[in-house]
Amino acid sequence: MRHAELRRRDLFIGFGTLEASCPSAIATHLKCAGVFRTLERANAIIALRDTLRSNRFDAYREDCAAA
Repeated sequence: MRHAELRRRDLFIGFGTLEASCPSAIATHLKCAGVFRTLERANAIIALRDTLRSNRFDAYREDCAAA
């Protein structure tokens, strides 16, 4: 990485924030009041959220249709 350049531009270069945000985002979707999720269902929800947020939903849908 170009740490010196990023620091000069006052850009964040650590990964702690990213690592903390992932469990928080997943917990938000999986720990709703009165909701019980199986591991299989939780994995499907996480995969769907990931594909939606990364603009890869069309490819995900095609993969699911092919399976």
